[in-house]
Amino acid sequence: PPSSASSDGGQGEGREGAEGEGEVGYIKTAAHNYVSRKATIHGPQNVELRGKTIIERGVNIYGDEGSKIRIGRYCAIGEGVALTPASYVVDGMDDDDNTNDDDGTKKEKEKVVKYLPLIIGSNTCIGCNTTSQAAAIGSSVIIGDNCTIGNRCIIKDCVYVEGGSVLPDDMVVPPFAVVRGCPARLVTDGDVMPESCAVVIPQQRVEEFGDFVRKLGGDGGH
Repeated sequence: PPSSASSDGGQGEGREGAEGEGEVGYIKTAAHNYVSRKATIHGPQNVELRGKTIIERGVNIYGDEGSKIRIGRYCAIGEGVALTPASYVVDGMDDDDNTNDDDGTKKEKEKVVKYLPLIIGSNTCIGCNTTSQAAAIGSSVIIGDNCTIGNRCIIKDCVYVEGGSVLPDDMVVPPFAVVRGCPARLVTDGDVMPESCAVVIPQQRVEEFGDFVRKLGGDGGH
């Protein structure tokens, strides 16, 4: 079975539920996270699920680069999603007397890739087959299917990213924005998220989580 991680570190009991073709099993943790047995969490010691989050089949969460990944409560990570920490490149060697080759020419500095922590807020949904290398994704964010979130992107709270959008590296999306396109751009024709979504989306996520658990025949842990 795939590795799983939670805030309590427990894998809990497996549960079976019908979904698509055949049955799909979930590992239920003590914090009431449900992780598909067909999802993979790499480096689970660096991945924290805060509780009542659903990780679907085919998801890959890459915690094996050494950076912490924290996912809030009542999140939903759709099938085929890949979550990788943001990265940046630094020079791995300082300028000193030892940076010259034998013939006196200056050595090129070795490049070193470093990774940032990834924080995803609560009540956030990430659609199927989306890939993300964001530095941060806020709370009550809805990301559609087949999106690409570029390296070091920051998505603030209550944002809607339309399906198929491609966010370029280092894009910052302000709160309550709507994003679409390839490359993605902020929608500026008045189509923004209403302020009420800060209340409505958490309520919806609690209801959807309860529906999911009931379909499995389990206890939502409310």
